[in-house]
Amino acid sequence: MTPEERQSIIDEVRQSLIAEFKEEMQTVMVEFKKEIHASEERMMVILPDIFSNLVIDNKEQMSMVSKFYKDNPSFKGHENVVAPVVSEVDGKNPLLSYPEKLKKSVPEIKKRIEQMSGLDMKTIDSNPSRRFDKINPPRLGSNGKI
Repeated sequence: MTPEERQSIIDEVRQSLIAEFKEEMQTVMVEFKKEIHASEERMMVILPDIFSNLVIDNKEQMSMVSKFYKDNPSFKGHENVVAPVVSEVDGKNPLLSYPEKLKKSVPEIKKRIEQMSGLDMKTIDSNPSRRFDKINPPRLGSNGKI
């Protein structure tokens, strides 16, 4: 067998393998696209249920928040305190139901509102003191370390 004949056989086999591979890949892609379309159809059927559940949950949560503020009228006007505390309780207790989280938040909310009541958040000093006499900076050692 001459080198040309040998190379010709190799090229034919290579072309045959490439053609088979392309056919197989086309078959796989067709099946893959069918699966994708089936998944898309299932999602399109489920989406209305998901949206309606989200709307229902949101409405229930809004009614619970409304009831929470009715039950705790002293919290009105302190939403900037209530929201972070509820978020903090939610983060620490993710498995509790929303009403339980609200109930668990009440003592901390009261504590923070009490703390905030002593602070003057309205008066603005136009000329605040920029002196830091009361702060003792750390002494640096000879090697530059504190």
